[in-house]
Amino acid sequence: MRNAFRDFACEKREIIGQGARTSMSGAFERAFKAWPVDPIQPNGVPMRLELINLFRYDAEGRPVEEWVQYDNLGFLKQLGVALEKTSMR
Repeated sequence: MRNAFRDFACEKREIIGQGARTSMSGAFERAFKAWPVDPIQPNGVPMRLELINLFRYDAEGRPVEEWVQYDNLGFLKQLGVALEKTSMR
């Protein structure tokens, strides 16, 4: 992400118990290659991605696992990805 987004920033906005709210932002100016298909081509538009992080700590209080949840569909729309509507049967 740091390579694809100019002025990329990742900020922990709020620590809540064993979790956090994190924001990532930047202007989409270079191909985004962290994707299982062809790289997503830049559209020059600023994006903002909100994440929820949950942590599990060991007996000494060190983080040993992290789970991350975010709106992948909303993120792809910000990147200008054309999404096809499909029906599930």
